Amino acid sequence: MFHKLTDQVWFGDADAVYECRQQVKSVFNVAHTVRKKPGYWENMAHISSKVLYLRLAMQDREPWGEEYAEALVAAVDVVCNLGLFPLLTHCQMGGHRGPSAAILAAWHISGRRKAA
Repeated sequence: MFHKLTDQVWFGDADAVYECRQQVKSVFNVAHTVRKKPGYWENMAHISSKVLYLRLAMQDREPWGEEYAEALVAAVDVVCNLGLFPLLTHCQMGGHRGPSAAILAAWHISGRRKAA
């Protein structure tokens, strides 16, 4: 399942990548692991090779450090510079890391627009 935070930034669970495969241009996998999710990697075969796919994994229940946030912001900058929207952020279950990454991405994109 996926949700649209903004027109440019969406978030969801591990199934979201497959569900919106015809629409997204960038995917950030921020799940600690998706190995327990049957079919995840097999479904990736149905995603266009033109979709930017980035994995920024982190241990569950660990707070984001400054380095992790900087890496995510740098990745969002790449998406912005290449115009690869919509961006989908996702974790395994869709209720923790995916939405958090989406909020950070939307906030950063909004700040970039104001500065331009």
